[in-house]
Amino acid sequence: MARALLKRTLPGFAVFVLVWVAVFVWWHETRRLPTPRDIVGDLFALPAGLIVAYALVQRAIDGIRTAAAPLPRSQAQKAAPATMPHANASANADIAAPTAPARLQRASVMHATLRAAPASDAVSLLAALSAGARAPLDANLVDNAGFPVCAARVASVDDARLDALRAAWPASGAAATPDDDAQRAIALLEDTVIDALEPIAAALPAHRRASVWLDAIVPHDWNAALDASLAQYLQHRAAALYPRIQLHAATVRDARPAAAFVQLDLAITALDHAQRDAQAARWHVVAAAHSALSEAAVERADAEGRLFTSARQQGAVAGEAAAALVLRGIGPFTNSAGDESDDSDKSEADASPAPLAQITCSTAGSHAQHALDACLGPALANAQTEAAAVGTLIADGGAQSARAVELARFAGAHFPSLEPLADTFAPDAACGANGAAGTLLAVALAAQRVKDTQRAVFVATLAHAHERAALVVAPPDAARAQAAASADTTPSTPSIRT
Repeated sequence: MARALLKRTLPGFAVFVLVWVAVFVWWHETRRLPTPRDIVGDLFALPAGLIVAYALVQRAIDGIRTAAAPLPRSQAQKAAPATMPHANASANADIAAPTAPARLQRASVMHATLRAAPASDAVSLLAALSAGARAPLDANLVDNAGFPVCAARVASVDDARLDALRAAWPASGAAATPDDDAQRAIALLEDTVIDALEPIAAALPAHRRASVWLDAIVPHDWNAALDASLAQYLQHRAAALYPRIQLHAATVRDARPAAAFVQLDLAITALDHAQRDAQAARWHVVAAAHSALSEAAVERADAEGRLFTSARQQGAVAGEAAAALVLRGIGPFTNSAGDESDDSDKSEADASPAPLAQITCSTAGSHAQHALDACLGPALANAQTEAAAVGTLIADGGAQSARAVELARFAGAHFPSLEPLADTFAPDAACGANGAAGTLLAVALAAQRVKDTQRAVFVATLAHAHERAALVVAPPDAARAQAAASADTTPSTPSIRT
């Protein structure tokens, strides 16, 4: 008891001693004759006020931390209204402390390709981000005041590359004519998709063909004619370069928060069903591209107050990027009758390279939350992992000060062991704000990071003004062990994505 009392009073006593020493020195140096008011104010009121102020600030900080922390499951259930329908009550309980779904749908990330301003591969881009790379000033682009703006321009999309695209575009039968930004985005998308198909073609046994589904996420302001022309063009280019691959391309608009995460969920669900259907595609590629580096795009962003400038630090960096993920189902492939696939299918699986990582299909509560803290529990539950197993945090937004503060607060509250510079990445400062392409770029970096560290990576999207979403990319070894455990304890029935 005496030790506890000493522990509480010692800091206050130290404050009094320090203040008294400082006051006595000040009186001596200024040759001041202290009055009774000086003695009461400087020797007693001043240290007492410092102690009270410290206590109030500490109490306020503790209150903020308590309010930001998620409620325990028991308290969350008590806080739910008693008149709430059973379905809504169950959903809220899952958001507060989610439990793993009965049968998780997973997919292996076999390969990841990307194009960004600092680098054209994940390893080099991670190194550039670790070194603090940022988008440079572009003398060809100016804001409405005439000053150059920061722009993340991919060097490989030069005039020669665009001339080659313009020559090949009509040869594929594409009817729509893309504008300058669309041409650059198409060139980036084509390069990443072709690179993504290369390992699939290399893994095919001799005299075998493969069906590959491609979901290409394009900017939300594209028209339907350009969507159809893009799908036709990509299929034509894939058939010319890889005759044994039959590409089924479809375009998806980047018109909702976390569009890249949603499309990954749909691809994982399709692959899960493909394991029970011998005729379904066994490879799935999710790709996205974006470019907004034309003068018209920069002027429009500046006029709408969205452009990052020296006077507008909360704006978005102009840029362009593309990324593609090659996904494959986990587990043996079966046909519609439930029999395992033949030896040729097994040899195809054996010829495939080792996966980089694995992604689990999300459940309710993982996407479209109003706070990043609300995404943590569902994302960890989907991946069947814990916060301690996460070794890296990657977000598609972090260049703006508000996003940087949000990301730093979240990392400090939930992943205190992570190093801010070595284990936390936000590529938008170097690659620009690229919507779904930026989100998919973060997932591609996460897959490479999982391969390098063999630890899970937490991926968050902060691109939307209010909505937040997250997922966890896990090591493939853990995925295989979890899949085996799930197969032993859970009946093989199709799961329903909510």
